[in-house]
Amino acid sequence: MWPAGEFMNRQEFIQTLVTLLVTIDRGMSAFDTPLPEKVEESIKLALIGFGNEAIPILHENLSRFAPDVDLNSLIEVLGIIRNPSSTSYIIEFHKNHSSFLSGLVAMNALRKLRAEAGYLYMSELLLRQSAGDQTAFNTSAEIVVACKSLGEWDDPQAMKPLMEATRIRDIQGMPEAAIDALAKYPKAHNFLKNLAVEDPSLKELIAKVTSS
Repeated sequence: MWPAGEFMNRQEFIQTLVTLLVTIDRGMSAFDTPLPEKVEESIKLALIGFGNEAIPILHENLSRFAPDVDLNSLIEVLGIIRNPSSTSYIIEFHKNHSSFLSGLVAMNALRKLRAEAGYLYMSELLLRQSAGDQTAFNTSAEIVVACKSLGEWDDPQAMKPLMEATRIRDIQGMPEAAIDALAKYPKAHNFLKNLAVEDPSLKELIAKVTSS
C-alpha cells in the first residue's frame, strides 16, 4: 500500500503498471490465484492511454527483462502505441530473445510500427529463410506476417525479398502471402507472370492478384 500522505507520480504509476504486466507475462506465478483476463486487458489499456509518455519506461523494461521472459503483452502495447523509436528495441528482442510465442507478437508489432528499419529487418529475415536458414524465424506464421508487411511498405526495396520468398514452400500460407504482396508492386507483375509459367499450380492465384 502506498504510504499515507505521499503521492505517486505519473512515472512511478506507469512503472507499477509495467511491473504488473511483466508479472503476468511471467505466468502470474507471483499471485495466489490467476488474475481475471479483464485485469490484464485493463492494464494494457491504461499503458496505451499514457501513449508516448510510457515509451521510455516500456523500452527500459523490455531491455531489462528480455533475456528470461516472453514479454508478449509489453511488446503488444508498444505495437499499439506505434512510436517509431520502439522499432530498434523490438528488433533486438526478436533477434536475440524471442521464442515460439513471442516471435509472432514481435513481428506483428513491427508491422504496426511501419518503420523503414522494421521493413528492412523483415526483408533480411525473408532472404535468409529463402536461402535455407531455418533459424531466421521462430514460426511459419512470422514468415506470412513479414510478407504481408512488405506488401504494405510501398517501397521497391520490398520486391527482391518477396521474389525470393516465393521459393518458400511447404509452409501454410506460402508462397501465397509473398505473391499477394508482390502483386501490390506493378513492376513485379512480369516476374509473377513468368512464375505462373514456371509453376502452373500458381497460375490461377497469380492471375487473380495481378488483375485486381
